[in-house]
Amino acid sequence: MDSQMTDDHLLVKAATRAGKTLGLEESNIAQLLHTNSPNATGESCDKQACALLIELYKLLSHSTSNNEQSMRHWMKTRNRHFDEIPLQMAKTATGLERLIAYLESLNH
Repeated sequence: MDSQMTDDHLLVKAATRAGKTLGLEESNIAQLLHTNSPNATGESCDKQACALLIELYKLLSHSTSNNEQSMRHWMKTRNRHFDEIPLQMAKTATGLERLIAYLESLNH
């Protein structure tokens, strides 16, 4: 296995773990990351989507003092700012970008 395949696999694995913690289904994660399966080995991925999903996890983890139950609650509860449910928004790169921008604005 070459280093690029290993790097991609690690990135997919980290993004998948972040997505699952936030409450995303495996099928949604695979679609977002452009992989056949979030558990695939040696498969290329959408690196930007991986980075966005990991960043969302980090920001939300910081905002909730790393409380996974609070993170999932926030993701499943309609947000007044967006008038949408963050979990639904997190299924697209654009939605992830909007969520990240919102959480970053709260931290400043």
